[in-house]
Amino acid sequence: MPKAVFYILALILFLGIPVAASANQLDLFGFNSRATSLANAYASLADGPEAAFYNPGALIESRNVRVLAGYSFSVPSLTLDVTERNGGDKSDPDEVRDARGAEAGQWLNLGVSGGIKDRVYFGLAMQLPVDGASRRKILSPDRPYFLDYDTGIFGMSLMPAMAVQLAPNFGLGAGARVTIDPWGQRWTDVPTAEGAYETNTLAESELSAQVSPIVGFYARSHEFLRFGLTYKGQSQSYFHKTDRQQLIPGDPNGFVEIEYEAWYNYIPRSVTVSIAGEPDEHVLITGEMSWQGWSTYKSPFPKVRLDFKAMSENDIDYARPNVLERPSADFDDVFVTRFGVEARVNKHLAFRLGYAFEPSPVPDQDGTTTIIDSATHVLAFGAGGNFGGKFGELVQIDFSVMDHIMTTVEYDKDADDMDENDPESNPAWPSAEARAHYIYSGMTATIHF
Repeated sequence: MPKAVFYILALILFLGIPVAASANQLDLFGFNSRATSLANAYASLADGPEAAFYNPGALIESRNVRVLAGYSFSVPSLTLDVTERNGGDKSDPDEVRDARGAEAGQWLNLGVSGGIKDRVYFGLAMQLPVDGASRRKILSPDRPYFLDYDTGIFGMSLMPAMAVQLAPNFGLGAGARVTIDPWGQRWTDVPTAEGAYETNTLAESELSAQVSPIVGFYARSHEFLRFGLTYKGQSQSYFHKTDRQQLIPGDPNGFVEIEYEAWYNYIPRSVTVSIAGEPDEHVLITGEMSWQGWSTYKSPFPKVRLDFKAMSENDIDYARPNVLERPSADFDDVFVTRFGVEARVNKHLAFRLGYAFEPSPVPDQDGTTTIIDSATHVLAFGAGGNFGGKFGELVQIDFSVMDHIMTTVEYDKDADDMDENDPESNPAWPSAEARAHYIYSGMTATIHF
């Protein structure tokens, strides 16, 4: 391996150490801007460091050393309308705005790839969240709040991979996705009286890392036709902690012990089949379908156990709240389809469009919980150019914009069936309507040595 490769690897790892991680958005927006502008229909097109994420088998196309660096940001836009039992409007704009975390998320993408020796190739990709949060789903068992059940809360991703060229234009690769959550935090409401929620507590998770495999097969039958097949494994973080919350200031016995248990940062296993073709030298068309195994997800609902033992033993007058049971999520497996078109003006400039449809894995909500999610339409576009070097391909710069459009979803629960003591109904929010956008934009630069 050339010395330059070792220096680049060392630099990437060094840069990753001091950056505060906050969220993992790879499965929503992708890794590089060209892929994003094609709605991430990219398992048969990845030919650089990004192949470590999309399809490790495609690393055989990275014969020379390539270095990738990118910056991206995202901004959420959410509208939530909630109707209370008597028909009045129970929406709280301030609460909704604070809960969704409207600040823009920012990420750095870094990567390197190349050949080690004849027919053996390597890739290393890393995503370093700077701040912000990824797309959030809305849950309302007792009050509206938000939870990242599909992408995690605070984390960064490291993806090493290797590929072997089985035959000319055929590659088989394998790697791993390491998701690290070094500084996760969770705010949890603590009921201080029946029906009232006046205090909350913060629980911090310890350093944890989850590893899931990524295996890919790649084939290029002709210069104009490519195939990709990728399997990605499942992973999720587990959180368990016991905290003490003082409910009565000045009284040493006026506290409750709160035990938290939750599964988060869930990444479902998936299988992706992809094909890309070039009808002529100016047009590239790509498409793929992915199966995502959401049905194995245990639950997005954090379990909270309240222990008032000290207050009970000291005869402190307190109205213990009635906390509803959280049922199993019962998510469904889904198929996601993606398409993209790239039009090349010449060998130095290209424009791209992409579309994807993501069904919701969330079942109908007719009990105590209200997981607000719906089918999502993904629209993307972008442009890219090559310049420098003898053939004008030394540096490649790509720009992209993506909009996740969450279709309007309504939950109309019969107010006549609402009963505060009935765990099969939702006494707090019988009716809700939500819609959302999530806009993402990025820029990626790739250098070919």
